[in-house]
Amino acid sequence: MRRLLADFWPAMLMMALIFCLSSLPGRSLPEPAWDNLDKLVHALVYGVLAAAFLHGLGRRQSSRKPPATALLAVCLTLLYGASDELHQFFVPGRSTSLADLAADGVGAMLAAVAWYVLDKKKPAVPKREAAGCEGG
Repeated sequence: MRRLLADFWPAMLMMALIFCLSSLPGRSLPEPAWDNLDKLVHALVYGVLAAAFLHGLGRRQSSRKPPATALLAVCLTLLYGASDELHQFFVPGRSTSLADLAADGVGAMLAAVAWYVLDKKKPAVPKREAAGCEGG
């Protein structure tokens, strides 16, 4: 359990921050400076959440292929985004929005693509053979 917390604390922190911000009543939020600014904010925030998921998944799933890890991070991010949109249905002055969820997905996919490209540029670490691990 400690390892799980150690790997995913950034994602848990981001989810808590998102939950707190989406719990604010709509009338307490500032008016955006221009149209659809909130979509850019959604993409940025959920891109960071996807990066946090990738951090945890990358540490735990080293045997997995990077595309599967990236896809899982996007799916987890979208699942949380959908739950957040549902949560906002119950917050006074807030509403659910498929456009917000789409922006969440765009941010998550951009983060996953960036992570995948950067992961491909890392030098491969040679696998240690069983005989070499015995130290003898």
